[in-house]
Amino acid sequence: VNKSVAARCLASSASLRGLVLGIEGGLDDLLRPVVLALAVLVTLVAGFGSDAVAAYGVGTRIFSFVLIPALGLGIATSTVVGQNVGAGQRLRARQTTTVGAWIAFGTMTAAGVLAFAFAEPLVAAFVPTEPQVITDGARFLRIMAPAWGLIGVQVVIGGGFSGAGRTYVSMLISIASLWVLRFPVAWLLSSSAGLGTDGIWWAFPISYAGGAVVAVVWFLQVLRTPTGDEGVEEQAVTESTVGRRFDP
Repeated sequence: VNKSVAARCLASSASLRGLVLGIEGGLDDLLRPVVLALAVLVTLVAGFGSDAVAAYGVGTRIFSFVLIPALGLGIATSTVVGQNVGAGQRLRARQTTTVGAWIAFGTMTAAGVLAFAFAEPLVAAFVPTEPQVITDGARFLRIMAPAWGLIGVQVVIGGGFSGAGRTYVSMLISIASLWVLRFPVAWLLSSSAGLGTDGIWWAFPISYAGGAVVAVVWFLQVLRTPTGDEGVEEQAVTESTVGRRFDP
């Protein structure tokens, strides 16, 4: 009877944990900048006219295309980290997140450099007959694109935390990037500082940098924590070199 009660309690605990993870993951998806950016910031952009709204729409659309590989890398990182954490290889999970973050930073930065160099042709591909929109959209891209590598780092580290079962970390990073930084900074710079649309454009790299800093600092704290599996990996390597079976 006691074993049956204990089993039911464990099952209930696991179900509750799964529910919490699902809620945190759902909030993370809901609060991500790529989901709410248009809905939130368009209220500010609309105050500067239809050309600004069109430039904003084109710029965020280009960014959405560029972000797809980073999101895929974040999902892959989450999967690999989950597998390694489940296998007790937390050190390998950390290494996976580190390598993924550097890959995302390099590829997204390269894409940003290209977007910076070819800003006008990229915007003109969407609105070829609107010179003012092309000018405003190119300005938006040149301010935002150089910081794309930082959002790549944020996405991959968030994926690593999600794979390790810490979905709340990814959720908090999204909250910090969008609600604590991007929208307030866009409002302050565009209205109080008098920068107009440039203030809204600059809110993007500022929020990317803030989200990346939060993600990296949090991840560095994890790196400083001993994993406890270094000895396990050393034993595996040693026994494999002498031809013996490794029993973790």
